[in-house]
Amino acid sequence: MKHYKNIFLVITAIAVTLIMASFASNSKETDFILVRTMESHSMMNMAKTMIISYSNGHSERVPLKSIELGASTAEENLNVEVAKIKEIMDSGYELKNYSGGGGGNGIVYTYLFVKN
Repeated sequence: MKHYKNIFLVITAIAVTLIMASFASNSKETDFILVRTMESHSMMNMAKTMIISYSNGHSERVPLKSIELGASTAEENLNVEVAKIKEIMDSGYELKNYSGGGGGNGIVYTYLFVKN
């Protein structure tokens, strides 16, 4: 009978250790970056910017140009966006999700990057 009691105590100790370890690994904060780009034609009163928000609470704004018909401003904005996204990915972040769309002459994209 004493033998079974020792086995039960060992199994209980292992189970408690595994449960505690699983809670410890889940409590780690995820390092992420959320990027939102907003573009519009010059006639719209919408902000033309790229907002980069970091999980530590800091953020930065990268100005974009108004999209002019027949001009190269859309390409210029894309070059700015690609350079910033490349910088984020080169820093060890991976793109996990993105969404975007347009309406009313505005274009909004949102990207979620998570640190590997």
